[in-house]
Amino acid sequence: MEQLLYYRDPYLRRTAATVISVSPVSGQVLDDCPIQAVVLDRTVFYPEGGGQAGDRGRLCFGGREYRIADTVKKSNNVRHADATTVESDSDGGLGIVPVHHVLCPEGTLKPGDAVEVELDWEHRYTLMQTHTAQHLLSGILYTDFGIGTVSVHLAEGFLTIEVSRPEVSRQDVMDLVDRANACIGRNLAVSTCIVSNSEARSLGLRRPAKVDTDVRLVRIAEGTDTSACGGVHVGSLGEIGLIVFESEEKIRGNVRLAFLCGQRAYRRVDEEHAIIGSLCAVHSARPEELAGKAETLIASLTQERNEKYRLQTMLAKRIIEAEITEDKPFAAIVLPEQGEGELPLKVLAESACGFDRIALAAARIQDGRMLWAVVFKGFDVQLSFPDFKAEVLDGSGCKGGGRPPLYQGVAPCGGDCRAWSEKAVEYLRRLTDGR
Repeated sequence: MEQLLYYRDPYLRRTAATVISVSPVSGQVLDDCPIQAVVLDRTVFYPEGGGQAGDRGRLCFGGREYRIADTVKKSNNVRHADATTVESDSDGGLGIVPVHHVLCPEGTLKPGDAVEVELDWEHRYTLMQTHTAQHLLSGILYTDFGIGTVSVHLAEGFLTIEVSRPEVSRQDVMDLVDRANACIGRNLAVSTCIVSNSEARSLGLRRPAKVDTDVRLVRIAEGTDTSACGGVHVGSLGEIGLIVFESEEKIRGNVRLAFLCGQRAYRRVDEEHAIIGSLCAVHSARPEELAGKAETLIASLTQERNEKYRLQTMLAKRIIEAEITEDKPFAAIVLPEQGEGELPLKVLAESACGFDRIALAAARIQDGRMLWAVVFKGFDVQLSFPDFKAEVLDGSGCKGGGRPPLYQGVAPCGGDCRAWSEKAVEYLRRLTDGR
């Protein structure tokens, strides 16, 4: 019977153990090393489950160390045959068998070998903090806001909770985080116990137990949360340190909320504090004044952008008017190579669309490519773009498309803008002549 020492003492980092079985993980290699699935008679390694990643660390044998890259479950929710052993069995009779993925050549280990295993403690402890933080947040969501948890994802110091609501107000999220951090400040105790399945069902848990055996419960003091869970947790909420809200997104008609906790939360606060300090120095403002400063700056930039576009449009119109007349509405225009302050080809083309009658072909070189635009408007005939493409574009390597009256695109390797524009205008002229 496997001794799951992480349930008896989640803070235990290492243990001596005996190998029960070894088998290669078929077809899998990590860092050019084969992976062996190793089962031990006892372990401190928690196998992946309940949204919590499996433990990793090292296995020592024969004076050498081998990396344990992951820990998974071989089986679960199966009672051991001898029911009288349940009390002494650390998983309450569920039949959990952790399988350690050890990076070592086949034949390195065999049943009966005495080994020692040691956790990557930083990885494990941050997952303990994160998992407990998720229970805390989900419990408060359920008891204080009437919001259920649909699914969770846990990483080191980062967690997401998909909730059973299409939206959650910003104020509710801030209240949730404030209440969670208040519980952390009170350092509420976290405990575990195993109860019968019938007793678990009578407790009205926020999520029904997923097993038909006895149920392992994780409790946060003062009625903050009681939940069926097979994961490992810190002993008191003070160990979490801090929870901060990160982001939200829509998913499957619900909302997924993301949070940071522990050291990742502290780092985020420090980073944002430094950013705010820099912005305050740049704008000679206090933190509470930054939002107003930003709004004023955005409004000013928007006004300047609109005024710039207005002036560019006026310039484009004057350039076109200098090239065409009512009797001769054909123009081949080549703009200077794009640089700061130059008129964008797009603005020229959009301005040309404002004329009642025009056949314009324009081009310019930008970043080593030739950009082109064609405007054909106000004539008795329609431009067939496939025909235009076959005669004018394909031969010069141009690509593009559009719809009346504007077509535009690019020649990837550049080209002779003047020759191309004149060729395009000549095609448009023949089209209007009926040739």
